[in-house]
Amino acid sequence: MVELITGYDNLKRKSKKDTMKQLVQLLKCRRYLIVCDDVCNANRSIWKSVEKDFLEISSSRGSKMMVLTHQEVAEMMNASLCYHLDGLPDEDSWKLFKDRVFGRGRKETAELVV
Repeated sequence: MVELITGYDNLKRKSKKDTMKQLVQLLKCRRYLIVCDDVCNANRSIWKSVEKDFLEISSSRGSKMMVLTHQEVAEMMNASLCYHLDGLPDEDSWKLFKDRVFGRGRKETAELVV
């Protein structure tokens, strides 16, 4: 994340602690939304560390962290607000797939559909 925010690529030589410290400093005076997608790590100590670091900088500016994960991980994290999302119905999934493959509103060609 720090590399994306700063554009610096020298982070490979830094420890995790130093990298997190730099990220906290970069975000301290900013309002931000961090989205973590497909999180599957249920290690409580890792999340407690991340939570501690981000609570230090987020509370006064209205910043948020959104984690997309499974129910078990959300429970382990003691998430303050959870939304259960159902998958798309088969018909909608197929329509979304066709729109992406063939273009919106265009008919699929018979030789590409089995």
